Amino acid sequence: MNFSSIRYYTLLGVEPHATQDDIKKAYRVLALKYHPDKNPDPEAADIFRDITQAYEVLSDETKRKLYDQYGEEGYKIFESTGFGENAGALAAVFSIKTFLATMCILVSMVVLASVFLVVKIKGAVGWNWASVFSPMWILIGFVFIVTVLVAVILKSMGARMFVVQTAAALVFFALLNANLDHRTHIKWALVFIPVYVMIVINAALKLPRLFRANYHRRFADPELKETSTDFGLGYGGYVLRTFLYELLVSWFVVFMVVKLDGVVGWTWGINMIPIVVGLFVLFVAKLADNAMELKKADEESKPEIASNNSMVVGLWVFFAIPILLFFCLLAAYLSGRQWGIGAVFIPLFILIGILFLIFCLCLPCILCCVPNVADASQQYGFPGTELDFFAMINHRMAKPQKFLENGSSNAEHNV
Repeated sequence: MNFSSIRYYTLLGVEPHATQDDIKKAYRVLALKYHPDKNPDPEAADIFRDITQAYEVLSDETKRKLYDQYGEEGYKIFESTGFGENAGALAAVFSIKTFLATMCILVSMVVLASVFLVVKIKGAVGWNWASVFSPMWILIGFVFIVTVLVAVILKSMGARMFVVQTAAALVFFALLNANLDHRTHIKWALVFIPVYVMIVINAALKLPRLFRANYHRRFADPELKETSTDFGLGYGGYVLRTFLYELLVSWFVVFMVVKLDGVVGWTWGINMIPIVVGLFVLFVAKLADNAMELKKADEESKPEIASNNSMVVGLWVFFAIPILLFFCLLAAYLSGRQWGIGAVFIPLFILIGILFLIFCLCLPCILCCVPNVADASQQYGFPGTELDFFAMINHRMAKPQKFLENGSSNAEHNV
């Protein structure tokens, strides 16, 4: 395995290559020792919960392979995305290094595309629009190849529809380039047909969520938690929340098409209304989702859910503010404000620059600093074990749990 985590193995006092019988035996011993009904120690309940969680993962071969590949945090990410039984297949193909390399390529292409747009609009180069959008061609082409690979692995309708959506994005950029370079003179309403297709497919994939049974079990299914609030309106509010994103995107596209085709004569500032309102509404909806999920969660899960929700909200704000500023500046520029196009792209350059530092510099450097096998062996007592990326980050940034310090003593009890 490329990356293996050892925390769950440490909790049970077994080695990473332990058999299922070894894991079951170790869990029984520790469960009897730390069960809250038999152990008066205030920390016993937390220890019992953690060893139970470790056993649930390690006793399932599919979950164990996923855990060995990506570690505890990586396993939780895959589980929360709703891939289910397909998560193991994806984990076998996409390692952490593959993910970082992919993100580095994507961010680099976005950086180049932004720079090319600025120099083209300023008139510093005489390239045609096909050349200007060449980084986007590379980016979408790369995503298309990845989606095809995922579709082959998963063999699911959702993955296949995502391939169709990516192909539609390629067609849209082809029509966009042809119209901008005056090779075609079709109406913009026709140019945006692939975008309509992507919106319809996205909405169609959500149709199974509309079953009443899914409405009532939305807090138990990771695929349904993403849009869990009903705004206090019952089932109708749940339907609205399910298709809220598609409705807002459709609003923006309609405004863009009628403006480009000259159907309306309003300023570009009016075209920014769907973006401003849309970002605000989606942010409020996300807060409502988080509040609803926290309300329905059990007491033991609430602290972790609250922490995850805070992180999601922080990321939302991190991305939304620069994007909002960019579109507002762009609207002002298109309306005749006297400032350079480079100033318009400043918020976007800041955002992309931060992402570039994270995925192309910081994370690869941290990954290279992962303790080698010898260090891991000396620190944790498991020969031949390499720390996974997430475990290394947790080890350096999180406070160690008290009962983990006695991991070696647990192993002695199980002998």
